[in-house]
Amino acid sequence: MRINQFRYSFPILENQVYLATCAHGAQATQVRNRLIRYLDDWNEHGQCWNQQWKIEYEILKTRMAELLNCEISELAHSFSASVLLGSLISSMPFSKERKKIVTTDIEFAGIGQQWIAQRDLENIEVVFLRSNEENEISINQFEEAIDETTLLVSVTHVNYENGCKLDIEPIIEVAHKKGAMVLVDSYQAVGVEPIDVKALNVDFWIGGCSKYLLGTPGSVFLYAKREISDRLNPSIIGWHSQEEPNFFHPEYSLRFASGTQRFESGTRAVPCIYASNAGINLILNVGLEAITKRVQTLTTYFIEETRKLGLNVRTPLNPLKRGPMVAIEFQDPLKTENDLRQKNIISAARGRGVRFAFHGYNNEGDIEKTIEVLKTLI
Repeated sequence: MRINQFRYSFPILENQVYLATCAHGAQATQVRNRLIRYLDDWNEHGQCWNQQWKIEYEILKTRMAELLNCEISELAHSFSASVLLGSLISSMPFSKERKKIVTTDIEFAGIGQQWIAQRDLENIEVVFLRSNEENEISINQFEEAIDETTLLVSVTHVNYENGCKLDIEPIIEVAHKKGAMVLVDSYQAVGVEPIDVKALNVDFWIGGCSKYLLGTPGSVFLYAKREISDRLNPSIIGWHSQEEPNFFHPEYSLRFASGTQRFESGTRAVPCIYASNAGINLILNVGLEAITKRVQTLTTYFIEETRKLGLNVRTPLNPLKRGPMVAIEFQDPLKTENDLRQKNIISAARGRGVRFAFHGYNNEGDIEKTIEVLKTLI
């Protein structure tokens, strides 16, 4: 599928400008059809835990591994990033020598607050690096904070509020030199940013399917290096964490699944797997390179046009330092979001600004319509 044909898979774009992918991707016809297929399979065959539903799950893992350039055994899938992260945290080998977590003040609450819980409940040291007025955190800050007592560095790939993108490769290098591991949250990047976990040499990675991967909530992935995951034994688990999920004899010794599957939890959100399969398949068919190029062009154009209106752009102007969203400051972001929606412009307020998030299905016409509406609101 060519990038210009991509747009026709999203019926909502016929009548509305959809710029809220940072909150939830637009609904594709293919995704809708797969959800209906789930209902049909359920109706025609009943429960399919060991048949069709398992096949859908395996296909999804295969596609995600292709997108991230990793092995299937290095991926765990669950219905929530918080659940996967909780399982991972429960396996962390904290010690007297290494009991420090380094993170930042631009992390999503679902991750940052879990580190606070560790600090308060487990007496773990947590350091939050502070971003500057340009929403950036320098590599020097990481170099100063990461030392031989650091076990884990947790960073966001693209900030959920303002779209600031961290250069994560040098952060990983600094951490590894000190013997620390690194977790990267790419929820606001995967699907529009090329991500090669092997090339990055990242230890842990997390991302979900409901935004730029065009699926639904309830479908999230954790990547962990195989050589690391095989050494970790989580205490927050489910029946899919074990070597044989259908071994229903809890009185016997627990045998963890090999690789990252040990971080999986209980019953899978099967409808979300069907939907996510269709979403990722769309991304792979169009090609991530084409999507990335389109998004970079659109964010640049949108920033140029909003600055002409005198609006304050909270997203870095340097294209290398931003992701697929542009945040514009407004006195009352929620009111502005609602005003835009009344004019068929769908955006997403967050914090001090309104986020306008772009995907491969957007075009220059979407920007021009949005600019015309913004002129009437300022």
